[in-house]
Amino acid sequence: MAAELEFEAYAESLGFDLATLTDTQRHGLEGEWRDANRRQELADLRASRPVLDFRPPGGGRPAAGEVVLQAAALCLFGRDEVAAKALGADAAQQGRDMRIRTALDLCEATLRAAGVTPPRGKNELVRAAFELQASAGGSPSTYSLPTLLGSSANTMIVAAYTEAPQTWRPIADIRSAANFHTQTGIRLSGMPGLERVAKGGEIRHGTLSEGTYTWQVDTYARLLGIDRRDIVNDSLGAFADNSVAFGRAAARSVNNLVWALWANNSAHFTVGRGNIQSGGGSVLSASSLSTALANMAKQTDGDGNPLDLAGRFLIVPPELRETAIALLESDAIQLASTATGPTGNVFQGALSLVVEPRLSTTSYTGSSTTAWYVTAAPSDGALVVGFLDNKQTPTIEYFGFDSDPSMLTALWRCYMDYGCAFGDYKAAQKSAGA
Repeated sequence: MAAELEFEAYAESLGFDLATLTDTQRHGLEGEWRDANRRQELADLRASRPVLDFRPPGGGRPAAGEVVLQAAALCLFGRDEVAAKALGADAAQQGRDMRIRTALDLCEATLRAAGVTPPRGKNELVRAAFELQASAGGSPSTYSLPTLLGSSANTMIVAAYTEAPQTWRPIADIRSAANFHTQTGIRLSGMPGLERVAKGGEIRHGTLSEGTYTWQVDTYARLLGIDRRDIVNDSLGAFADNSVAFGRAAARSVNNLVWALWANNSAHFTVGRGNIQSGGGSVLSASSLSTALANMAKQTDGDGNPLDLAGRFLIVPPELRETAIALLESDAIQLASTATGPTGNVFQGALSLVVEPRLSTTSYTGSSTTAWYVTAAPSDGALVVGFLDNKQTPTIEYFGFDSDPSMLTALWRCYMDYGCAFGDYKAAQKSAGA
């Protein structure tokens, strides 16, 4: 009876006379009334729930709910330090205070944060968390589990990527590419110098002779997945470990590309270009290092003018590490057994050492246990490494829980866009060491 009175009041509020309605019209109006009641009940239920507001001990402004949930996820994965570094100490502490101990706890917390009542069954709980939608418009909720796990994975991947050795970074001129097209770079040594302009004179155009090189970025990617059973069984450790492994693998992939290029250098370092020494006199020593530095300093532009290049880095394979350290760090070096005069070390503090194992790895074309290199400053462009839109870390994107109908797996794709090339051949010197 109460429901009938409520319906009549609803109809009258819309200006309908129930006595004149057909059965079809009444049935449709009743459906609208029930839908309106359900929407109001849901709104009332959401309004009655407490808002996430995890304040740090002693007060202070709480972090945003999504950030706290991400911190809680990272803490669940055992990555508290990563959470503190990436999200801030307050957010990390608030995440710990949530006391999320299992993957199902994380699913439930995500649903509650979005104002959705968690289902009772495990399978239903997991699927609801993965398929969470915003209440209006059907767009993905910022509190959805895929977004949360993806953000957490991305944080772990980037942390692992940046912590991994990237021996090419100190010597490379890092560029940004706006697209995947071939990019053209200009060698500093190919740029003609400025000319004095006479009064009322004309400024002449410069011309580039063998002054350009090309480089291009490409996409490198892998899939990262998590099985529905891993969540139900509270086995998210593999997901976290895989995320860290992805970050390290991404760093290795860039290393592999760069140093494979550098090792396979027979066309880049030639006698005609004046950037290589070979034979017995090229074995790494104080004398051969002095020769390499002098050869670089004597490089000239197309007009025969000095380029003012100076050696900044000594690059060696692991087999030459101790010899290189002795040359660069010893207090004194005796150039010959019969030498007289000063015995100080002119190389001490003059060069930075880069040790790269791929230079002598036999699977790399051109690898050598004896070859070593000297390069100038990164801005001189001996090596160019480029990234699309200067995005120098991996990107991770979620694309569906059922994207592969043959697998009950949530999938993310991890990718990077990068490329590399030799730049100015005059900004580096190779010594064959034999």
